[in-house]
Amino acid sequence: MNTTDEAEIQEAYQLIADAVKNGVYQGKVMDEVFQKMEGGNAAIATYYAGDYLSMLENNEDPPM
Repeated sequence: MNTTDEAEIQEAYQLIADAVKNGVYQGKVMDEVFQKMEGGNAAIATYYAGDYLSMLENNEDPPM
């Protein structure tokens, strides 16, 4: 995080590009992420803390 090393930036880019290509990274905009998490179709996501609480409340099978 916060690197200025071009090789590290390229490595991080490639990891994300590969994840998208392999279907691991699926949500690119907030609504997509919200729907996948709320529906239990994704196990991990980057999202706002307050919205996480809403998704947790609306998920019939929340993680515990």
